Amino acid sequence: MTVTDFKSLKKDIYKNRHLDTDYFAESVTYKPISGAASRTIVMQITDEQGTDDEDETQREVERVSALCLRDEDDADKGGVQAPIRGDRILRSATIDPSQRHYVFAGEVRGRTDDKHRLIFERPKTTAHGTNQ
Repeated sequence: MTVTDFKSLKKDIYKNRHLDTDYFAESVTYKPISGAASRTIVMQITDEQGTDDEDETQREVERVSALCLRDEDDADKGGVQAPIRGDRILRSATIDPSQRHYVFAGEVRGRTDDKHRLIFERPKTTAHGTNQ
C-alpha cells in the first residue's frame, strides 16, 4: 500500500464512519463570517463544558466540538478548509430547538491533512421562572 493509498483509505474511514449521519454525524448549516454563501456540511458534534473569561469576566457558554473534513469541495460531506473566528453553524431544529447559532471560537484541535476538530460556542441560556 502506498502513502497515497493509505491517505485515501483514512479519508474514506472518516467520511463513511465518523461523518456518517446514520451513526455519529449530523448535517449543519455553515455560515462564513466573510459573507460567502451558507452551505450544508456534515459534522460530528460533541458537547463540551466551558467559560469565557475575556475582559476578566466569567460568562458561561455552551461549547461544542465539531469534527469535519477540511475539503470544502467534497461532494458528499462538504468541509471547512480555513475557518475564521466568527464563522457560525446552525444545527437542525430537531437537534437544537432553540435555533441559536454557535460561533467559531478560533480553536482548532486534531488537525490533519484531511480533517480537524473546530470549537464553537454560544452564550448559555437559563430558564427563569416565577414563584407564585
